[in-house]
Amino acid sequence: MDRKKVEEIANFRYRLISPIVSKESLCFGEIVEQIREAAGKHYQIPGTRKSRISARTIERYLKQYREGGFKALMPKSTSQRPNRIPTDYIESALALKREHPKRSVNQIIETLEMSGQVPKGVLKQSTLYDHFKREDLTKERGKKESKAYQRFSPKHRNQRWQGDSCHLLHIPDPKDPKRKVKLYLIAWLDEATRILTHGQLYAEEKTYALEDSLKKALLKYGLVEQIYVDYAEEKTIPKKAGDPLYTCISG
Repeated sequence: MDRKKVEEIANFRYRLISPIVSKESLCFGEIVEQIREAAGKHYQIPGTRKSRISARTIERYLKQYREGGFKALMPKSTSQRPNRIPTDYIESALALKREHPKRSVNQIIETLEMSGQVPKGVLKQSTLYDHFKREDLTKERGKKESKAYQRFSPKHRNQRWQGDSCHLLHIPDPKDPKRKVKLYLIAWLDEATRILTHGQLYAEEKTYALEDSLKKALLKYGLVEQIYVDYAEEKTIPKKAGDPLYTCISG
């Protein structure tokens, strides 16, 4: 990194902490408030595409300045940097992030340090963030995914019904008492109101039984916009082009 870039980064870091170091008599609460305010803003940060600085990083800059002055704010050159962070430390951090994508960088660092898996002060926020971004594990991606898989819930009556069947008991066949007949319950549920629009027992779990039960439900409760039925046969319900009633989702 050239001298001009190093000084530019150091100047930026100093500007972050200048409201604190330029005043002699700030109490602890005022210092915390100044750091919180600085961490809540967006910046054009030299040498990176990030636009935010965490409170923990600002605290580190403040400590460096108090211990070593302006020169301590300058980023160290590659030759001055200590040995690279061991791969197993990074892998442990990545595993925690994959396990729970909403974990913040700070939480992961504290967890690894408290458990003794990583020595205190070895992992840095910027380092971990770069690794998470490289592995596509940033918080922004987690938000998009959770939004993509949000559950759809009907808001009004007859917006969507669910149809299903249940295998029940065996009863003697009226035509042949020595023979058993298995009964099947086929029912339709309105998802918004949780009303059972129709339920009936049938001797067979066939298409005609499904159609018959749906017809009776429609006669009682009117047209439905959409139905969801978990059924093995593809053409369980006749369709009419343009009729919203026959919008069918098969499970």
